Amino acid sequence: MKRIERILIGIVAFFLALLFLYLFGYGLLKTSVIAEKGYISEPIVERADNLLESIGMFLCGLFILWFFGKIEKQLPLRATIGIALTLTLVVGIFWVCAARTYPRADANSIAVAAQRIISNNFSELRRAGGYFNQHPYQVGFLSISEILQRIFGSANYLALQIFNVVCLTLAYGGVLRLTWLMSDSQRATRYAALFLLLCIQPVLYCTFLYGNILSIACSLWAAVVVVSIIKGKSKWLFLVAGLLCGLSVLYKPNGWLPTIALLIVSCLWLLSEKQWRVLPLLAALALGPVLLTGGVKALYQARGNADLSKGVPMTAYLAMGLQESSRAPGWYNEYVDRVYKAADYNPEKASERAVKNIRMRLEEFAKDPAYAFSFFHEKMTSQWNETTFEAIWISKTCQYDKKARLPFAKEVLNGQLRQPLESYMEGYTLTLYFCFAVGLGLFCWELFAKKRAIQRWYGFGMGYLAVTTMGAFIYHMIFEAKSQYLFIYLLVMIPLAATAVSRLTVRPGHDTDVLQSDIAMSGADR
Repeated sequence: MKRIERILIGIVAFFLALLFLYLFGYGLLKTSVIAEKGYISEPIVERADNLLESIGMFLCGLFILWFFGKIEKQLPLRATIGIALTLTLVVGIFWVCAARTYPRADANSIAVAAQRIISNNFSELRRAGGYFNQHPYQVGFLSISEILQRIFGSANYLALQIFNVVCLTLAYGGVLRLTWLMSDSQRATRYAALFLLLCIQPVLYCTFLYGNILSIACSLWAAVVVVSIIKGKSKWLFLVAGLLCGLSVLYKPNGWLPTIALLIVSCLWLLSEKQWRVLPLLAALALGPVLLTGGVKALYQARGNADLSKGVPMTAYLAMGLQESSRAPGWYNEYVDRVYKAADYNPEKASERAVKNIRMRLEEFAKDPAYAFSFFHEKMTSQWNETTFEAIWISKTCQYDKKARLPFAKEVLNGQLRQPLESYMEGYTLTLYFCFAVGLGLFCWELFAKKRAIQRWYGFGMGYLAVTTMGAFIYHMIFEAKSQYLFIYLLVMIPLAATAVSRLTVRPGHDTDVLQSDIAMSGADR
């Protein structure tokens, strides 16, 4: 890695390390929770924690990592990966079969629209105030919902949820493969498997019939493909990377965040080393999402003889992200629906009104900096310090099959298991945040330490993880806030956290793994 890359990525990593170190420290003292009163409407309140209990949970997490370091050398890598992925699949399938939930809100609108389209009813695409004219980007997940319901039967929600579990297993596989490729360390990969096995929020989320899990799986494997290209694999793999990024954005527009991170780090690679073979990769990463999303939208318009609008403008979501809400600052408050309806479903008029609201809020923040700081601080903590990431909320607030739901699911969502589970998720998140911050700190030290060579694939992988997480933080601090949007980024943090722990728990003379970043090269920094 050249100097300019080190400086730019190092700045991102440094501030991200400070940020998550602060979130860790703040999380020891306070946790954001969903208030039981009015639980369905998700009001977020801050709960003061018992400091000793918080420290105890964190120390338990560190003890597990330390103890694993004593035995991990005895675990064959392939067997460890196989166990992690198999357990994810089995536990995930058990959970969705136990919970037996039905989709609600946006997920229900998409599922029902797919069922009607299967019956050749495209009315939902034609209504001026219909769901897909407000949110045309959802035709991406509509497409996979339609395909799955054609295969497994209309309204077969259990099959769709099992598909979610399969996608999560693939996402976990992407995390492990990326960790291995960028670190060349069996120890780091085993630690990543441990972090994944202990991360239950995404598993509980498999009841949610939305594109989040499928999207992050495609994003992670896109990163795997790019790192494989760097390590000398087929140059034609750039087409696969572009396709995967396209699918990620198609199924969930937030997939643009990791895609843009890939583009940024790839551009730095191009500018640093003048590797012109990166140009086709950049083109594929940028064009894949545009072509796929545009193509699928055009296909549904042609099939349904519909003319989908541009939908609610992003400026409306930006305006809402700067407003107060009954949930928490910047959370959903129905503003986007009101402003779009008031503009007669005209995106341009809605955008004009939203821009006016944005200017008003910025003026208010400028007049009262203390209020602005309080607003954004609470917006940050209400998302990142809500350590369940609404993984219980998403199933608890859904209708369900009362005859099929197992007692275990009832205990998790409403019974005696719920509080211990939420405490466990808090302890896990605190441990992950701390390890992630330490990993970023170590990476910064490597970036700025003179005469330390950093192999391209290691620096690229670590830079991608850091830029993706920073992009997610900035985006959700500006636009609509919601803690359930953030659980996918736990997976993005794990490779970096696992790499850090694997190095800090090395027993002198017992570990033979060598990170490529640790290979000293003589001469000038290359």
